[in-house]
Amino acid sequence: MQIGLIGLGVMGRNLALNMAERGLEVVATDPWPQALRWAGAPASIVPDVATLLEHLRTPRTIVLLVKAGRPVDALIDALLPRMAPGDLVVDAGNSDYRDAGRRAERLSSRSVGFADVGVSGGAEGARRGPAMMIGGAPPGATRLLSLLSPIAARSAHGSCARASGGPGAGHFVKMVHNGIEYALMQSIADLYQWLREARALAPTAIADLLEQLHGGERDSYLARISVEVLRSTDPDTGAPMIDVIDDGAGQKGTGGWCVEAGLAHGVALPTIMAAVAMRQASADARIRRCLVPGEPVGLVLGADPTRAPDARDSAPIAASALGDALAAASMTAFAQGLNLIEAAAIAHGWTTSIGDVLRGWTGGSILQGKLLEPLIAATSTNPGDGAPVVSALLSEPTLRSAIVAGEPALARLCADAAIAGVAVPALAASLGWIQAVRAPRLSTALVQAQRDRFGAHGFRRTDRDGVFHGPWAGDPT
Repeated sequence: MQIGLIGLGVMGRNLALNMAERGLEVVATDPWPQALRWAGAPASIVPDVATLLEHLRTPRTIVLLVKAGRPVDALIDALLPRMAPGDLVVDAGNSDYRDAGRRAERLSSRSVGFADVGVSGGAEGARRGPAMMIGGAPPGATRLLSLLSPIAARSAHGSCARASGGPGAGHFVKMVHNGIEYALMQSIADLYQWLREARALAPTAIADLLEQLHGGERDSYLARISVEVLRSTDPDTGAPMIDVIDDGAGQKGTGGWCVEAGLAHGVALPTIMAAVAMRQASADARIRRCLVPGEPVGLVLGADPTRAPDARDSAPIAASALGDALAAASMTAFAQGLNLIEAAAIAHGWTTSIGDVLRGWTGGSILQGKLLEPLIAATSTNPGDGAPVVSALLSEPTLRSAIVAGEPALARLCADAAIAGVAVPALAASLGWIQAVRAPRLSTALVQAQRDRFGAHGFRRTDRDGVFHGPWAGDPT
């Protein structure tokens, strides 16, 4: 079978190697001339799009692995006049899911199919087998699933190439995947920071603890690589590698898009939002300098380091309890992200299976780990009878008990961190979400009254149906 590939960066080259090893005949090009100089490439490297299309038999499948945005549209502009009915264009970059609909509509005017594919696993995943989330209309998406399944990662659940729904669904699921990834990464980082700053543990000791916390049924890819990082030494200075890494964190946009999607679909994502905000705050050197004690930049609010008792003297929290706290925070991140996927599927008419999404993340994905198994098992108890899957997940006794069991330790950890002056935003957001969703009554009753008082927005009552107004009168002053 043949496949065309446009984009020979790190991901493109590794994917080409993977495809060639799985028996696909790859024809590749790149708009950047230097990328074409690939000695020993397992693909036919051609100089341009026109030549690439000439080398492929119809119906042709062309995978785009270029920077999101205008570069994708520019390539579609170049491809479209030369394409034939039945051809398929595949956007496998980190594109905004909102672009998929118009691209699919434009290509369909020439009877050309379009599919959007989220690829997780980084360069290593592309080389050895990534998780692949496929969006698009049949028959193109169905054909693509058959083509990509052999090159995707495999787990006990089968191929980790999975159909996600209609146009845009693949990139949407990948976007939410990345949002959950942000949240899990920051939760582990929060725990590291608390152990380092408030408990005075060395990086290697924290690595040992993380390894203990994530053994057995809590093993995860992110925990394993965190342990590896914390045990690494800088070859130049001999210092712990973590201590020579600048703390200004980068991001490529999918986390922010996930937050936007949560706002657009009315789904609360506090843990994901906190993780995105932490990256933004970490990179804002100007604001950070303003709050450093004694630094004469702008208005210095500088916290007094003697303002609170030393948290190292506070009562210890057992390692098992810390494991429960981190597991509860992780469950919370998954619940928030899956709730967003479910809401979007309903809004856009996608045939997205939450169980299939989770099975697709069990191999190749940055999110792979044992925590997915109880989530997958819980989806099997909800056979698509109209009940919301995420509500079923949170109601499943094992998962519900795991969150409930982790809440006290999470509360103690967050309180201890606050006293010590250590920021743990993702863990604190998870705690707040858990406490809010399980509360029989929230403070927002007062918010509804306030809205009615100043804007006459009305409110529902607890004792009868309808929309009502309060006994207050007068205009806001």
